[in-house]
Amino acid sequence: HGSDSLLPSIAVPDATALPTERVRAETASAVLRPQYQPSPVEREWARLVAEVDPRECQHAWSNGSRLMARLERDVASSAVFEQSSSFTVGPESQGAALVWPIEPLVSFLRWPAALSPGHTTRAAIMNKSYYQLAPVRAGSRRFLFFDIGASLYSSARAGGDGGSSLRWFRNRYQNLTGSPQPFDHIYAWEGQEYNATVLWDSFPAQVVPFVSYYNVRADARPNAKHNPLRVLTQVARLDDHVVMKLDVDHQATQVALIQQVLGNR
Repeated sequence: HGSDSLLPSIAVPDATALPTERVRAETASAVLRPQYQPSPVEREWARLVAEVDPRECQHAWSNGSRLMARLERDVASSAVFEQSSSFTVGPESQGAALVWPIEPLVSFLRWPAALSPGHTTRAAIMNKSYYQLAPVRAGSRRFLFFDIGASLYSSARAGGDGGSSLRWFRNRYQNLTGSPQPFDHIYAWEGQEYNATVLWDSFPAQVVPFVSYYNVRADARPNAKHNPLRVLTQVARLDDHVVMKLDVDHQATQVALIQQVLGNR
């Protein structure tokens, strides 16, 4: 959402697409905060992992171990793919609660099948097919996408193997919305310097009119010129649907930006 409700969802590689949205609902003039509902399979995995002795962690995922046996069982039954956790906010002024699905936090926080026999490859570990993306809220004025750590449209930065986030999100939301142009506008930041021709040649012609690409590092200082959250609060309104993806490979920057989101009351 817009200036005083920053994010309907955040995608965080290496774990899950974590929505941290706040939705204004007029119930006793209070702001209702999202309530997290873990799926049954997530509750079970939280119990299993809590029982692992940290000193024995390297053996906990070995073939034949209890955790590996359970993981293989859950993958075979599709439980880890079919049981979504969720954030629930509501009721809204119209009386309907919002439910945002999110993939359950299970096993070792990667693609659930990555350690299963036949799947122990780097490509499997980086598989994002299980990510749950929140549907675009009905009645939204615009759909804005903020990509912080965008790389090129056609590929990830040199040395990265996560793939192009711009293309991945656009393709996924094309499928979710049925629209060939799901985003009304894309705002992207990338710290690795690219030749302008190389950068823009990576974009399909039909996407270019909808892109603001800043080939500079995101600046986490509050109100800095290239703080993506400052830009977000300037361009987004409460009736917009906003998705932000954050992955700049710099922990201090990422933590500072998330703290600003969480502090946006």
